[in-house]
Amino acid sequence: MSEAAIFVDHTYVTAKVTKEMSDLAAEFGIGFVDAPVSGGQAGAENGALSIMCGGDADTYSTIEPVMVAYASVSALIAP
Repeated sequence: MSEAAIFVDHTYVTAKVTKEMSDLAAEFGIGFVDAPVSGGQAGAENGALSIMCGGDADTYSTIEPVMVAYASVSALIAP
């Protein structure tokens, strides 16, 4: 990924792995948002997923307009 890109992680991994990915992204000048989803296949097919995000508020606000294409709810939970 190029510098200033944003990596959005929609997987469910441990807090340790999330921290490692966030630190690595920061090392390379890449934004990072932890963004696990809920809603299953039907939610994905209908653009009605719920996304619980953690990360920097400015980074979240940059990617939030993209997530509305496939989610009905997106919220920054914790910085």
